[in-house]
Amino acid sequence: MFCKNCGKEIKDTEKFCSYCGTPVDVHEDNINRQENIRRKNVYTDNFNTVVPPKKSKSKLKKVIIAIIAVLVALVFLLYGYLEMILQDRIQQVQYKIQTTKL
Repeated sequence: MFCKNCGKEIKDTEKFCSYCGTPVDVHEDNINRQENIRRKNVYTDNFNTVVPPKKSKSKLKKVIIAIIAVLVALVFLLYGYLEMILQDRIQQVQYKIQTTKL
């Protein structure tokens, strides 16, 4: 079970919280509530309000970001390759122009 005051987990047999000293309410409803909280993976804040856990990022969102990153990398690689081919072609044309004038 958990302390109402500080939220720390305490043994079901204790009458006082070993962290803050608050008396433990051992009513059956409190025990059932604490079990439900543990099963649902939620916790209580200092005001004894049940707070649901934060949702993790969806797997789909991560996959989409990875795909976009790969596409951006491919665009840069393609641009670099085409730039290299274009520069080589320009040099070939310039060489032909220089050799034909002589």
